[in-house]
Amino acid sequence: MDKKGKSGASLLIWAAILSLIASVFGLIPLVGVVPQKLFNFIAFILQLIGLLKLKRSATLGTLGASGVNYLLISIVLILVTNFLNFFFGIISNIVPFVDNFIRLPALIAFVIIPFGWLKIQRALIESNGNTSNLSKGGSINPAFSKKVESSYNFPQQEKNAQVSQPKQEKNNTISLSEQEKKVVTYFNTYGFKTGDKIVMNKKNRKIEKFDEQDWNKILRSSQQNEWIVISEK
Repeated sequence: MDKKGKSGASLLIWAAILSLIASVFGLIPLVGVVPQKLFNFIAFILQLIGLLKLKRSATLGTLGASGVNYLLISIVLILVTNFLNFFFGIISNIVPFVDNFIRLPALIAFVIIPFGWLKIQRALIESNGNTSNLSKGGSINPAFSKKVESSYNFPQQEKNAQVSQPKQEKNNTISLSEQEKKVVTYFNTYGFKTGDKIVMNKKNRKIEKFDEQDWNKILRSSQQNEWIVISEK
């Protein structure tokens, strides 16, 4: 998974941990009410930000993004349920069937949540399958490449696209293996926008594509010496 996807997944994990802590506080009478609500609120914010970051992950593509949309819709439906329960909770104890109406959005939310995660899972399986094939010296599934290209409106490139000449710093040259050249060519061919950089980590030789915002974060953290710029646009 790319950097945005990993960041989003990490936030979702922290949200789950905070929700668990909130549940523990919920077991404590009176004293645990305030901490429970606080942890639940923070977990909700982290979950929302995490899903939005996950939606922007290029690894998941449009299929994964549609799955994230399902999860975001489920959050909205649960909020609607809480809103209705807050304002009409008393009436539901008096008027028949009102309680069923209040719970309906939450029921729909719990139905669509599994479908959202299944879409994300399918997107990851597709992505990992193509990455695995590429790392073994194979080619990327043409159907997958075409789908990525059409989904993101990437500019058309010639089939035999060449790796663009890198702007390298002094004493920062690097020799790429055939498999690594294929990864760079793929990044160059699909979604390589102005301001993007294709870089390699000096320690593990991991190749990633950074946009201008990601690269600025690297510069601010003084980690640029850990990376070699292979190609930039």
